[in-house]
Amino acid sequence: KDSSKRLSDKQIMLFANKLAHHDPFASQKAAVGESYKDLEKRLLVELRDIKNVRKYVDVLKDLGFEVSI
Repeated sequence: KDSSKRLSDKQIMLFANKLAHHDPFASQKAAVGESYKDLEKRLLVELRDIKNVRKYVDVLKDLGFEVSI
């Protein structure tokens, strides 16, 4: 079942960028001094894990993600 809930590569790229530039999320998730680009790179890896997608699902929905987890 989980495999149907995973993000596609295209979705991962889109939402990693959106999350990195979403100030309420980025201000909590980014390390001190971490650039938007570095945060985005880290999110590209994290969003491949369904556990992280579940953890971020509320923010993802705010950013346009439409599949419920």
